[in-house]
Amino acid sequence: MYNLNIQRQLAKGTVVTVGYVGSRGVHFETGLEQNPPTVTVDASGIMHFADWNGTTLTAHPRLNTHLSTFNDSTDIANSRYNSLQATLNRRFSGWAEVQAAYTYSICIDDGNNYLGLNYNSASGAFENPYNPALDKGRCTFDIKHNFHVNGLLRLPVHGNRLVEGWQLSPIVTVLTGLPFNAVDGIDLLCNLTCPAPRPNIVSGCNLYLHTVATWFNPSCFTAPTPGTLGNEGRDIMRGPSLKDFDLSLMKETNINEKYRVQIRADAFNVLNRANFGGPATGLFTGALSANPARSSTAGQITTTVTSSRQIQLAVKFLF
Repeated sequence: MYNLNIQRQLAKGTVVTVGYVGSRGVHFETGLEQNPPTVTVDASGIMHFADWNGTTLTAHPRLNTHLSTFNDSTDIANSRYNSLQATLNRRFSGWAEVQAAYTYSICIDDGNNYLGLNYNSASGAFENPYNPALDKGRCTFDIKHNFHVNGLLRLPVHGNRLVEGWQLSPIVTVLTGLPFNAVDGIDLLCNLTCPAPRPNIVSGCNLYLHTVATWFNPSCFTAPTPGTLGNEGRDIMRGPSLKDFDLSLMKETNINEKYRVQIRADAFNVLNRANFGGPATGLFTGALSANPARSSTAGQITTTVTSSRQIQLAVKFLF
């Protein structure tokens, strides 16, 4: 890990920090199919993991014909993270504070799923066990733009205990969506046991439609010949962004030197904005064929990642 930061006080109570933050990871443990089917390579350089005669898909024998699928850990995954990070802190004579933070970053890896302490027999992390480099792409958790603003406003109200001590705290969050890619949705490889085979992508096609009904354009993808992998890269698209505004109103009253009462109201997702989850990525459905039926749900968004507006009230007695 490495970073370089420059911090400067622009004026009384105002501090700006700008920095570069990066990291490099090598030899991550991740899953790899150790006993894949043997392959044949056609004149176009495309690997065939099974033979397709137009109606039937016949699997190739595995490297070790005495074993079935054999997914095991291997230390060949790598990652790289680079970011520009900036923060602004401003204090206003004791009655208000504001902090803004912005990160512009990119995270690239190839293993996708790094192993924890209790690894199970899930499918390998690489689509093509003969060429893991094809899985080099955005990290599944990569957020390109990350912006937060929070503040504390001590309301300048004076008089008695009922009107003094009120504080208002807003929090604004804006994030770009997470990466994803389309997948075949059906087994076109005769049980290669790769995690989610990707389709072919139509060159020059406009991928995004950006509606809840069709976030990406399914027509931009075609099914690869059964027994082969498509040419779509990993995590080439992004899901919906997240925008959230939370607000807290709090009052703390001193009863005496030992006892205090705190009253607060917290509102989450004040604007009641629908922050949508990722779209359905499976493109095809039904029986195996050279031109399988398209899924009616491909590209549709049916989930949200934040709740609707919620308000909670609380009273605390501190002693």
